[in-house]
Amino acid sequence: METHEHKDHEHKHEEHDKHEGINIEMPAEKKHVSPLKLYKMIAVVAFLLLIVIAFSLYTSYDINTAAKEANAKSLESLRPAAIEIISIRDKTCSYCFDTDKLLPVIKQSNINITKETYLDYSEKEAKDLIKEYNIQKLPALIVNGEIEKASLPGFTKTNDASILSQINPPYLDLASNKIKGLVSATIINAPNCESCFNVTTALDQLKPIIKITEEIKLKSSKNEAQDLIQKYSINLLPTLILSEDVFEYQQASKILEKLGTKESDGSYVLRSLAPPYYNVSSGEIKGRVKLTMLVDKSCTTCYNVSTHKRILTGFNLIPYKEETVDISSSLGQDLVKKYGIKAAPTIILSKEASAYNTLKAI
Repeated sequence: METHEHKDHEHKHEEHDKHEGINIEMPAEKKHVSPLKLYKMIAVVAFLLLIVIAFSLYTSYDINTAAKEANAKSLESLRPAAIEIISIRDKTCSYCFDTDKLLPVIKQSNINITKETYLDYSEKEAKDLIKEYNIQKLPALIVNGEIEKASLPGFTKTNDASILSQINPPYLDLASNKIKGLVSATIINAPNCESCFNVTTALDQLKPIIKITEEIKLKSSKNEAQDLIQKYSINLLPTLILSEDVFEYQQASKILEKLGTKESDGSYVLRSLAPPYYNVSSGEIKGRVKLTMLVDKSCTTCYNVSTHKRILTGFNLIPYKEETVDISSSLGQDLVKKYGIKAAPTIILSKEASAYNTLKAI
């Protein structure tokens, strides 16, 4: 019995040992990195980090530099251009264009005038400048300084300066030493025609833009007037004759040439007139219109025929004579029959209305 128990005990002990052997886990073997390899890895990471930092700094610097340059350019563009102006004029010419009127306009163009010098063209300094910049008309303005930055309409760059090139008349022409742009006006009135076109009013409208220094009014019967009528083959009166210097005013002369002619001696003759006017060849006054207003007095709801008068005024037609006729009167019936009138109120214009070209389009 003891022997059996001992063997049985040994058998259990062996099974226990086998069971424990199955559940034992051996620890994993650790991998060791060599110091050299670890150093290389750290060096690569550090190098990449330096590249990122350097790129970031460069980008930041580039952006800041561009922003500063843009800001500097913006400030520079806002800064007024610094210039100096030299004015050369003929002090004896009271009619000549006043260049001082341009200074406020120039100053409004973001320009700082740091110095203004005034010279008479008889002074040596002025003569030297006139020669240097080939100036042909006075008054003249010479601009020095930051002319590239300054915006100066009407100025032309010459050498190191900008010269006023658009000079309004009157001015002194240095080649002839004469004042150009002084205009003499001669009006020849029509005989016995108070309702004729008012040339004086037309001349008054020109005076703000043309320097009229002499104004002569002639009756058509005067010898001087007859000589001019024959010289320029004038057929309509009244008329206006302007001396040749009127063509120094380019804008005004373009308009005037549509209404008249430039003669061989340079003078201007007005030839296109609004009626009424006097025809020299026939001795008749054309365009004096009689207005007849035909009404029906029994019609209390009919429109006011005088409305037509206001319409005619828009065509520069002002009747020299007016009459109102009732359609029921004998004269009214005659007019209805003569002109085939179908309704009233209406108006009848005399044959002189044919002189008004604007009415023909109606």
